[in-house]
Amino acid sequence: MLAIPARRFGPVTYLAKFVRDPIICGVLILILATQLTSTALPNWLGAPNSPGFPWVNVLAGAVAAALVIALTLLPKGTLLRRGAVLAAVIAGTVVYALLAPTNFAAVGENLGFTVPKPFPFGFAVNGELVLVFFITLFPAVAESIATYDIVAGWGGQELSGQRVAQGVFGEVLGSTVRAVFGGMSTLAYPDNIGLLRVTKVGSRYVTLATGIILLVLGGLGPFDRLLQAIPLPVLAAAGTVLFGVLFASAIDVLSGVHWSRDNLMLVGFPFITAIGGLFVPAATLKAMPPVVQLVLGQPLILGTVLLVVLKLAFGLRRS
Repeated sequence: MLAIPARRFGPVTYLAKFVRDPIICGVLILILATQLTSTALPNWLGAPNSPGFPWVNVLAGAVAAALVIALTLLPKGTLLRRGAVLAAVIAGTVVYALLAPTNFAAVGENLGFTVPKPFPFGFAVNGELVLVFFITLFPAVAESIATYDIVAGWGGQELSGQRVAQGVFGEVLGSTVRAVFGGMSTLAYPDNIGLLRVTKVGSRYVTLATGIILLVLGGLGPFDRLLQAIPLPVLAAAGTVLFGVLFASAIDVLSGVHWSRDNLMLVGFPFITAIGGLFVPAATLKAMPPVVQLVLGQPLILGTVLLVVLKLAFGLRRS
C-alpha cells in the first residue's frame, strides 16, 4: 500500500529523493557488495566434506571466473559477451564433472509439470512477523532505489521519483503474488545489476522474455534438478566477478562526492558499524531481543538505519 505510485505525494517518491543522494546510494551498494563476500569465496572453496574440495572446486571455479572476465572484455554487442555468464557456468560445470563425482541422472526423472497452488503453507497473520518483514523489506526497497539510480546513470536515463515509485510498486506487487503461491520476495538482486553491466544488455524486452521463460520452466521438475546439479563453487566463482563489478560501481558513485567532515562521518561510521554486525558472536546476538538480532545481523538494515539517522541529524544541524 505504501508503494502505490501516487504522483508527487507517494512515500516511495520521497524516499527516492533521499536515497538518490550519491552518498546514500553509494554506501548502500558498498555495504551490499561487501556483505556478499560471505557467499563468494567461501562457497567457491566449498566445505571439507564436499566432493570437489579443495582443488576441483578451486579449478572449476577459476575456469568460470576467468571466462566471465575474458568474454565480458569482448567488443560490445558480441554474442559471447552477452552470454558470458551462461557460457562460464557451463564450462565450469563440465570441468567439475570431469574431475569430481557429479550426478545428472535425476534431471530426466519425473517430466511432469507442477502447477502452483495458492497458500500452499496455509494462511495466517502474525503481527510480530509482519513487523519483522517490514523492517527487512524497507532497507531492501532502499537498496533497489540505489541500484535503479546506478543503472539509470549507466544508460543515461532520467530517473524521476515517479519512475522509481513504479519500479518499487512492481517489485512489491510481485513479492505479494509470489507470497500467495509460497514463493520468496522478488526484489532487485545484485547479481543482475552486475550482469547488466558486464553484458551491456538492459532491454526491458529481454527482461520480460526471461521472466516468461522462468515462469514456464519453474514448473518443470527437470529444470529445477538441473539447477540443483550445477556445482555451487562454479556459481559462486561466477558470482564473485559480478559482485566485484557491483563493489567497483559503488566506488565510482562515491568518487564524485565532496569529502567534507560531515560526509566522511556519514560514509565511514554506518559502513564500518554495519559490516561489523557480521562479526558479532552468535552468543551475543542470541542474548538480544529478536528485532535487535535482525538489525545487527543484517548489514543492509543496520546501515540503512544509521544512514537515515545521520543524514537527518546533519540536515537539522545545518538548518
